[in-house]
Amino acid sequence: MVELISLSCNHCGAPIDVPKVSKFVTCEHCNSRLKIQSSGSATYTEVLEVIEEIKERNDEIAEDLEIIKTQNEIERLDRDWDRWREKQLSRDEDGNTHEPSTIGSIVGAAVIGVGGIMFAGFSDGGGALISLGAIAFAIIFAIYGINHASTFNKSKRRYKRERKQLVRRLRKAKR
Repeated sequence: MVELISLSCNHCGAPIDVPKVSKFVTCEHCNSRLKIQSSGSATYTEVLEVIEEIKERNDEIAEDLEIIKTQNEIERLDRDWDRWREKQLSRDEDGNTHEPSTIGSIVGAAVIGVGGIMFAGFSDGGGALISLGAIAFAIIFAIYGINHASTFNKSKRRYKRERKQLVRRLRKAKR
């Protein structure tokens, strides 16, 4: 047979009978969560509000930590993108930067190819070989430029998608 002890709820004063080995109990009258304390020959109950407050504060800290982690991820993503993007940019004669472009690559290749053809038309004899070399270079230039622009644009889309997901996660964590 289980030995019971009679106590009073520290919150509402209602009588509570609990097994002597119990450490916690919920009052059937006010639903307070109570801890059973013993001090020498005295046994009494203590309301667990402090524990609930600690749990709530821990939850708040966990939410704050999630916000900080997400903000750090966004900052890292932005830094990495900026570093990588800077390496991919081309510069014109005025020092202005430009993102790789498929159209720019095709136009550049066309200028080189037309220049080579025009050179052959104005030269005598050996111009045909130089013209073929210029056309070959124009084709290689176009292929490289188109691939470079494609890689850049895929990376840019991936960066924007990842950033959008992180911003969404940050907004959700702030609610």
